[in-house]
Amino acid sequence: MNAGVFYPLMFLAALLMAVLPFAVLLGGTNLLGLDSIGIQLLIAYFVVAVIVGYVVSFGSFAIFQKSNCDEVKNWKQVSLNALLSVGIQAAILGLVMGIPWFRRVVTQIIPPDTPETIQQSLAYAYYAFWSSLMGIGLGGTMSSSCAVKEDPVPLPIAELPTLPPASLPATSLPIE
Repeated sequence: MNAGVFYPLMFLAALLMAVLPFAVLLGGTNLLGLDSIGIQLLIAYFVVAVIVGYVVSFGSFAIFQKSNCDEVKNWKQVSLNALLSVGIQAAILGLVMGIPWFRRVVTQIIPPDTPETIQQSLAYAYYAFWSSLMGIGLGGTMSSSCAVKEDPVPLPIAELPTLPPASLPATSLPIE
């Protein structure tokens, strides 16, 4: 694996994912004139995070495979690894959205006079950063493999000898 490409690209992708909560949540509250983050903005953030996460993961994994193998040899592997990466990110963000305790771990270290929308955005950014590092790290190492799985060559099947039909034992009862 080419570490000179892998680690900087992984870090930049994680930074992009960490900026998304500020763009969607803070931008949405300012654009719509809301005082707090509502469920509509959280759903919008989740959808944007999944779409951007897939595109960034797919592009990163294609670059990883090209840097290791001189060409992208298996687009299906790149795509499936991007789905794995996004699945990890979506699962962690889903937990953070569903269980407020996870957000409180981050928001308790922020000064209390900070607006609520910034506190929530920081909490989501923290988990988005680390979940994307984990997802891209895992998927990237799997995508950097140059091996292409070939379809196995079917082996000829030898003809089996035919057996005479089985006869029923004398003690069996007829089926009605």
